[in-house]
Amino acid sequence: MENIDIIALTKKYNAGDCTPEEIALLENWYLQWIPEGIKVDSEQITEASDAVWSRLPVYQEDAYPELKLPSRIIPLLRKLAVAASLLICIGIGFYFYQKEIKTGEAITASNDIAPGGDKAILTLSNGEKVLLDSAVNGELMKQAGITITKTKDGELIYTADKDVAGKLVFNTIETPKGGQYTVILPDGSRVWINAASKLVYPVRFAGTERSVDLVGEAYFEVVHNKAMPFRVKTAAQQIEVLGTHFNVNSYPDEPAIKTTLLEGLVRIAVDGQINNDRILKPGEQSVLADKRLNIVVVNTEEAIAWKNGDFVFENQTLPEIMRKISRWYDVEIDYQQAANPQETFSGTVSRSRNLSAVLKMLELTTQFRFRIKGNNITVIN
Repeated sequence: MENIDIIALTKKYNAGDCTPEEIALLENWYLQWIPEGIKVDSEQITEASDAVWSRLPVYQEDAYPELKLPSRIIPLLRKLAVAASLLICIGIGFYFYQKEIKTGEAITASNDIAPGGDKAILTLSNGEKVLLDSAVNGELMKQAGITITKTKDGELIYTADKDVAGKLVFNTIETPKGGQYTVILPDGSRVWINAASKLVYPVRFAGTERSVDLVGEAYFEVVHNKAMPFRVKTAAQQIEVLGTHFNVNSYPDEPAIKTTLLEGLVRIAVDGQINNDRILKPGEQSVLADKRLNIVVVNTEEAIAWKNGDFVFENQTLPEIMRKISRWYDVEIDYQQAANPQETFSGTVSRSRNLSAVLKMLELTTQFRFRIKGNNITVIN
């Protein structure tokens, strides 16, 4: 029952387009709708029914005596009455559910949390820190023959002067929880950095390789240069590419490092393992856990949904989902009791929505409820 679109199904029912299976599904959903633990007596049902009926545009003959309907319309009205009855049942379910949420001080506008945005801290080679979300757009500075520019679209661009030489210096860009940023490296490669992540890179590339270090998650679009391979180093692996599009998820609090390839080819090398490199093809994902590297075929759109402004949860456990929410909304997660690690959920919602909208989507697709208090979310079974 987790993935039923009740609104769409109800519209189909009212239009007379439901199959017998869909009608049974909708009626079964209603029978299970009122959350466990809510006791409803007959007076409450009458109150709820009156409240819902008052909002429905249902034809009442004695209320509109001037309307004289042809006899052929009567069967249609009977069908509409049945549909209205179903809406009453569903409406009553929503009525008590909303009252329970209000009583429990769960998701309300007064304690809502806005989504993250373009926020990051740039640390220069001399240790100076620049708060990028408050820095003025335009040229920020020159460093070792490199011009660093900030754009209004939340991008940091490195442009090398001609014939730049000298000592190799490094910058670090770090996004907080609730932050994201895009960096265009001196070779033109573009990196989208997700929340709670850090990228360390030289202000210019020299020698035989282009190497960066990543903690957290980033999506790379690497400019092709066969003579100078591009390498991404994480806590336990190295990724070598010539020119390609790929996503790396290497958060310390995740049980595995995941590298997802969209275009080109990449080679994955696990630290401390010799002659055990693996080649990824487009549509594949490497999963490194407990020093074991596995290759699986995945939906690449799910892996880069964050970069495109969405949450896409595909057969993910509640803790997996809540870790993503925690990073983007800068909140802490508490559980009344441990979630079932075998139970998975699916859904899609925009990352531009307030926290309450995301949690409401989860409430419709899971048996969990959520309470927001300050920067804490309590998961209620």
